Amino acid sequence: MSKKHANNYIALKKLHKKLLAKQIKADPSEQLFEDDPKAVEEVEYGKIKKRYTHIETKSVLDEF
Repeated sequence: MSKKHANNYIALKKLHKKLLAKQIKADPSEQLFEDDPKAVEEVEYGKIKKRYTHIETKSVLDEF
């Protein structure tokens, strides 16, 4: 590792350490999630169909 890269690494490491020491606390009002009242009354109908993807190969022997 060259000296320039080592200095960049050390500077990045110091910045990372400084940012980790600076703890940012989240606002309590932002931590609560409320669903839309209309969504509570929704009924979900239907069935999910799974479609598997088949990738064509060059020969039949590649599939074995």
